[in-house]
Amino acid sequence: MTALLLLLAAAAAAETGPEVLRRAPGARPHALGGAFVAVADDAHAVAWNPAGLGLIRRESAFVSRYGFTGTDVESAGWARPYGTGGVGARLDVAHGSRSAAKAGAVGSTRLTPRVHGGLGLSWARASEAGRSADALLLDPGLLVAGIPGVLVGLSAQNVGLGGLAGPLPENIRLGTAVRFAYTPLRRLRGLTAGLEIDYARHRRLGAFSLGGEYRWRDWAARLGLSAGPPELTGGKTIALGFGWRKWGVGVDYTFAPARSHGDHHRLGLTYEWGWRDERPVADYLLELTSEEAAEAEPVPKGVHLVERRFERAERHLREGHPKLASRELDRVRELLDDSDPRALRYFEAQGRALLALSEWAPARAVYVEGIRVARKLGIQGEIVAHLYGGLGEALAGEGRRAEAIRFLEAALKEGPAPERRGPIEDRLLRLKYVP
Repeated sequence: MTALLLLLAAAAAAETGPEVLRRAPGARPHALGGAFVAVADDAHAVAWNPAGLGLIRRESAFVSRYGFTGTDVESAGWARPYGTGGVGARLDVAHGSRSAAKAGAVGSTRLTPRVHGGLGLSWARASEAGRSADALLLDPGLLVAGIPGVLVGLSAQNVGLGGLAGPLPENIRLGTAVRFAYTPLRRLRGLTAGLEIDYARHRRLGAFSLGGEYRWRDWAARLGLSAGPPELTGGKTIALGFGWRKWGVGVDYTFAPARSHGDHHRLGLTYEWGWRDERPVADYLLELTSEEAAEAEPVPKGVHLVERRFERAERHLREGHPKLASRELDRVRELLDDSDPRALRYFEAQGRALLALSEWAPARAVYVEGIRVARKLGIQGEIVAHLYGGLGEALAGEGRRAEAIRFLEAALKEGPAPERRGPIEDRLLRLKYVP
């Protein structure tokens, strides 16, 4: 056993300066075991798969840091939606026992309604055995839609001519990811799962990774599994991580025990700002099955995705399809955080959909959360009155008569819209005077 550990440690030490550039940044991707090439839906796409810039919703940036066997690596990236794709930039710096740096620009666009492509162009410098070298590197990538919620990703890192104080650390990633929010499995809507195969061309070695992320409100829990030679996996077989998002700020942490290489700790910070214009094709890439459907619903420039989903949900409610409305609103929630006042509109509409399905307890939970957010934002008036009214309806459905009366009365004091006041008053009278 001792001999095996020494052998693994020697393999880690044998990693050259240029090979540090094969290690893509970010705490969130590594918490998924590295199975991120087909997920790639945040600013980390600039380093993992540039085609993923077509999936980002808002302008965002990240910084991350980690260390291993005497080397510290700091990374930063920026991404912005643009047209049918996006643009971005990245910077990675490694120092310590190995020295390397990589900086470049990234862009992506829609190739067909079901295929997004991207390309990164970077300058890199690495040192090895007292000598340094520069190189221009390409990082191409693709995202292909299969069935709703399922994407296939392919990317290559550090492709170029010549060397970089040694062989170029070319790496090829192929994987698939499932976002259950876009599948019929609505109960698993908070779950994203990915599977990936990595191939280090310069070493002719391959590795497998499997990862899952479950989001609940502002929190995310992540688990990743890896299998392969320690030169590619860093000696780790399991990774655990969590994330927190609030007001556009995100904190991610990953821990991966690796006895032969030292435990891995990764910390990442992200920040998102600004809302982008509607870009229908990016959403269709996740949810539609036909290419023609991507052009079936033209949306004027400046109409945001959130507004279109709200309109769809209201239409489903009018037509008597609350399940479809609830599914549409689930996707709205993915695009909003509690700092956006439109979140109150989501809580109110989702509550109505659940009331129509006679799901009293879930409706109550939605309305309570909406009232909590309204108080935090300091919002009063009509929308809050509708939240109080909906909560009263949910409590009445559960048979909690006294509490229902109290919240319906609060709704009337808050001032609902004229068309909503009558139904609230009628419901209140029935609760008070009808046995």
